[in-house]
Amino acid sequence: PDEGLAEVRGTIATLLQLSAGFEDELDAVENILLVGELLGIPAPRMRKKIPAILDFADIGNFADAELRTYSSGMRARLGFSVATSVDPDVLLLDEVLSTSDESFKKKSSARIKEMARQAQAIVYVTHDLESAQELCTRAIELRDGRIVADGPSEQVISAYARRMRNAK
Repeated sequence: PDEGLAEVRGTIATLLQLSAGFEDELDAVENILLVGELLGIPAPRMRKKIPAILDFADIGNFADAELRTYSSGMRARLGFSVATSVDPDVLLLDEVLSTSDESFKKKSSARIKEMARQAQAIVYVTHDLESAQELCTRAIELRDGRIVADGPSEQVISAYARRMRNAK
């Protein structure tokens, strides 16, 4: 739908683009606190999370550097680390692992699986069929903005992959 109202009771964290909520002139810690504020999380609570966020993001000595000096991969790692550290009830991820290196993809996949085991809702938008099959229990295929398939991920993804192979 293009319009309407959705009522949500709980915390939603999004990672729809690499720099969502980030400010280039601020360093990692300042950006973590900023995003926490945007999500309504008190600064003292966010400060406690900073060491774990920086450790997971694996940005090393760049924690004190302005974000303008970060590569797209570093931004993605920091953004993912922040979004998944705030214990959201709903996590929206849109193509977030596409710019990550293999090591971080594995680490991120493990974190997403852990969040799913804890019964948190995750909406994962991707064109990477392998990661979708690995991470999702349910899949929805959209075509021209309309749902054309909805069901167990293995079935929906297999049918989609078959159609794509036959279309070539």
